[in-house]
Amino acid sequence: MDKLFEPSIVLFPSVVLAVAAFSGLSSYFLGRYKKGVGSLIGSQSLVGEGQHSLVDVYTSLLVFVGVLFASLGYPVAEVLAGLAIGLYVMKVGLWFGKDAVLVLMDACLSPQKAKEMKEIAEGVRGVRGVHDLRLHKSGPVSFGEMHIEVEEALPLEKAHEISDEIEGKIRECFKDIESITIHVEPAQKQKIKVGIPAVEDKRLESKTSAHFGNVPFFAFIELENNQTKYVYVKVNSAARMARKKGIGAAQFLVDEKVDAVLAGGMGEGPFHLLRDNLVQIFVLPEQVELKEAIRLLNENKLERMTAPFEKNETDDR
Repeated sequence: MDKLFEPSIVLFPSVVLAVAAFSGLSSYFLGRYKKGVGSLIGSQSLVGEGQHSLVDVYTSLLVFVGVLFASLGYPVAEVLAGLAIGLYVMKVGLWFGKDAVLVLMDACLSPQKAKEMKEIAEGVRGVRGVHDLRLHKSGPVSFGEMHIEVEEALPLEKAHEISDEIEGKIRECFKDIESITIHVEPAQKQKIKVGIPAVEDKRLESKTSAHFGNVPFFAFIELENNQTKYVYVKVNSAARMARKKGIGAAQFLVDEKVDAVLAGGMGEGPFHLLRDNLVQIFVLPEQVELKEAIRLLNENKLERMTAPFEKNETDDR
């Protein structure tokens, strides 16, 4: 308190001002350089060092202002500058300490990065949902883990391809990600769209067809919690094709964004085209009305088609 009411006189103020100005400028450029390199290589410690150097810029500025006003006949300005420097150092110390504690507690320091990673995963074809995404910091690198939901009957190799694609896109976007662990879980879809070959256009009273590629119509039924919400029928444009009608019909269903297909059989080409686009395929053992086919699907009485049927009809290949 004595210094506040009886401040000392600064000797050689011009020298002190020059030193404060030089210190402020050098700390500014050094701090920017450290922060830039730290952000580039993902080093939190180097970024912290850069912020520490920028703190020296503000303290040098306060020293410069205090000494300047003291030399102009306001010696109390030097004392006030010292108090301001002390308070500022305390504030920055608490701020740095908070980040250090969060790192030690394995907390995520970048919610925005986690959000962007989730959006990348959700954008990969075949992913039904993403949850429990976590990020961990260890020195200059980050580690992550997430749970993704995929189709229940998805082949293991396809699930592995989806995981690799997600990891590749995330590491391409975020260079500091050392690795990311992806847990694959079966999705429980509440809404699905089903495509069924039909011989007529009578909505739910339409009869299904044993053929696939040469069928005149395809009926589309949207289900929510096993309840029929919407039905529409479209002409099968592939039936007019000279060859590869089955593949054309399969592409037609993919373009309609169906989740499942009920069919009496199909050739190898359309089977693999549908499977590659993550469409489930169920076997219709006999010709029935559409509403009966949906009932059998909802009651899990239809078998999954695990291999293409060996048929004589070339239109289904």
